[in-house]
Amino acid sequence: MIPRRIIVTVLIAFLCVESISMAQTEPENSARKDVVSYAGPMKALDLQELVDRSELVVVAEVTRLLDSPGEYIREQSVNQAKLYAAEVTVREVLKGNLQPGKIVVGGLLPIRSVDRKNNGPLKPDMVRIFFLVREQNSWRFADPFFGVLIAAPVTPRPTVAAISDKVMEQLFAALRSNLVSTDEKRILISYFRASSDSRIVPALKAELEKPQDEALTNALLAELISRNDDKKWDDMLQHWRQFRDSREAKAGH
Repeated sequence: MIPRRIIVTVLIAFLCVESISMAQTEPENSARKDVVSYAGPMKALDLQELVDRSELVVVAEVTRLLDSPGEYIREQSVNQAKLYAAEVTVREVLKGNLQPGKIVVGGLLPIRSVDRKNNGPLKPDMVRIFFLVREQNSWRFADPFFGVLIAAPVTPRPTVAAISDKVMEQLFAALRSNLVSTDEKRILISYFRASSDSRIVPALKAELEKPQDEALTNALLAELISRNDDKKWDDMLQHWRQFRDSREAKAGH
């Protein structure tokens, strides 16, 4: 009998490859003067560490983009990031002392494939969670990878809880929201990768019960299987069989 650990590894590898193959890719434009390259994969999100480093954590809507504060360029890039500056309207304050209103934020943000399809990680009317540190008369992103996280367009009111729990509540709301795209939900799932929060598995399972496109189903299954233990294995295997049967049925038409 094949050891369970090997089966899990193979399933995760297959699902990740499937997700990558279904994602749309575009050629990178290394001639852009406001783009900088960086080497290596993105680190995993350590939410508590990010909250601790931030002076201000807010849920805000992008009002308008401002001129980029600087220019960077690197030829033949593998990963890219861009300097952004924006005026945002604060909806909810999760950490810090600030009255709701408009503030200016800015800094370096990674450019993912979904960002290329959306014309960038920030654009007017987007609602995002911003992790910020003070810089003169504006606010700078506290982290070049996770200074801005996806939020639901309809923002839930924060509960009385630890700051990191307030952020998790916002992320779960975005995962549940029908107004958040499947591409953005796949990014959301990656935020959970380094967290042991007990609410994550039920949230992923609830999303898996909804009709999904294959790429999102793959991402949900891969994350659930990566969190496998004996109690959850049967559920994961059942989800996998349903997913396999669905693929075979579609291939038969």
